[in-house]
Amino acid sequence: MDFRARRIVLALAALAASALLWYLGTGFAPIAALTWLAPLPVLLLAPAERAVPVFGIAFLASMIGSTNSWGFYTRSYDVPLPMGLLISASFAVTFALAVLVFRALVLRGKAMFAAFAAPALWTGAVYLISLNPFGIVGTLATTQAGSPVLLQIASVTGAWGTDFLVVFASAALAALCAPGVAKGARLRTGVVAVLVFGLVLGFGALRLSGTGPFAKPDGQRQRIALIVHNHAGWGIDVASAEGRALIRDYTAEIAALPAGVRTAVLPEGAFGSTEANRGALTGPLAGVARAKGVSVVVGLAHKNPTYQLAVVVAPDGTTRDYRKQHDAVGAPGHSLTFVPASRTGVAICADLDHPNPSGKYAGAGARLLAVPASDEGENGWQHSRNGVLRGVENGFAIAWSGRASRLLAADGYGRVRTDTVTGGAGALRRVVTEVPEGPGATPYTALGDWFAWLCLAVTAGAVLGSVTRRTR
Repeated sequence: MDFRARRIVLALAALAASALLWYLGTGFAPIAALTWLAPLPVLLLAPAERAVPVFGIAFLASMIGSTNSWGFYTRSYDVPLPMGLLISASFAVTFALAVLVFRALVLRGKAMFAAFAAPALWTGAVYLISLNPFGIVGTLATTQAGSPVLLQIASVTGAWGTDFLVVFASAALAALCAPGVAKGARLRTGVVAVLVFGLVLGFGALRLSGTGPFAKPDGQRQRIALIVHNHAGWGIDVASAEGRALIRDYTAEIAALPAGVRTAVLPEGAFGSTEANRGALTGPLAGVARAKGVSVVVGLAHKNPTYQLAVVVAPDGTTRDYRKQHDAVGAPGHSLTFVPASRTGVAICADLDHPNPSGKYAGAGARLLAVPASDEGENGWQHSRNGVLRGVENGFAIAWSGRASRLLAADGYGRVRTDTVTGGAGALRRVVTEVPEGPGATPYTALGDWFAWLCLAVTAGAVLGSVTRRTR
């Protein structure tokens, strides 16, 4: 095989391997271990290939890998296909640019800088993407939601630290294997990489054990109920016959809750009403809340004008509203709402795709967040894990009640206590579980997205370092 043919074979092999790893390691059912390897084949190829082909191979690998979500986009109301393809392309361009920066620095003999610059560019760019009005879901950090020891770094860096680590693992390994890197540079890069992961995992283990430098004791344990109707549609009018039957089903289920449940969370858009007829819902819920001594949080699609509410019905029968702060179809709210006589805050679904109101709730003392949500089946795991990440970032537990998705409860350290798929033959799905309230506000709560900005600064330095003269 001549040199040209060998280059083509290696390029195609890197493309195929990386695309397959992106496909299996991301999306709505990721294999978390493979996510760490997805960037590696293209990063290994990069120093031996020209810049333009490397960019194209990296872009195609990521785009092909993202086809694991394209079928969903064709059926989705929230993320239609054009928006889904734009999301895929944004991540693909980000990956391709990270590979180019890695290549340029390795060719200039800066192996350790390359190992840090590629994940810094990825993380900084994903942070900038997240500033769009719809927020962000499905980052590399989300794929690692099943590893609480790794997630603890998010309490300091935000989820950006986990995204950085996933790319850093491949970049460090590729820098160690790059041709022409001096022996001393390989040694230093390897030692620093081991040190980084040792510190992160050690910190995570200490924090989970309750003895870490930022560890705080859990709050009191709270018994919660997550309830969703398996077959009801969105925003059922409370004044209709279907709405009245649905109210009876929910109130009967709440009335049958075991003793000790303090909060019951129903899904987003469980009912729909105008201001004039919402009493048809809050009246029966107030009656059962008094009888059971339980607070009920229910999603209400308000009509004329349109906006999304979570209505909190207290055990004394009073109500208070939380208006969704990131509402794509109606006027957004701006205020925080707590369940009376508790440290339980209330948010709705897509609110957790943004840093706030989660950070504001933590700053105001929230130790648990009740989240009425509405997903589209396939994306339920991914979206609910976005909520888990917000909980770790800010030190509060999560009670996620998702229409057509999941019923999930996790503590403030990202340890999932219950996770149940909704749907099935029965009319209602109910989960009752006990979850400790989270430890409270974290360094990330106070410092915000400092790590993402640090990554942007490193990226700027990497770009400047990429224009220096190559080493031989």
